[in-house]
Amino acid sequence: MLLKYVEEFIDRHGKPHRYFRRAGKRVRLPGLPGSAEFMAVYQAALDGLTEGLDRHIAHCPWHRALAHQRLSVISDVKTTRA
Repeated sequence: MLLKYVEEFIDRHGKPHRYFRRAGKRVRLPGLPGSAEFMAVYQAALDGLTEGLDRHIAHCPWHRALAHQRLSVISDVKTTRA
């Protein structure tokens, strides 16, 4: 069973793809469901921090690392302001 707002499909090459989809916005979720990488991007999408997430992040580990670094900074700022 997938998480809320998560859709999954298998492409023509047999590779599964998972996306967070809410309010007309779609964000690709990297890694396997439940992994730290997957859950970090899922939580960021739930919190509405999608402006830092690019659809192509999952294709390049270097971009993915930068995005996770940015998300951690954004969430640190968000928690310190609350």
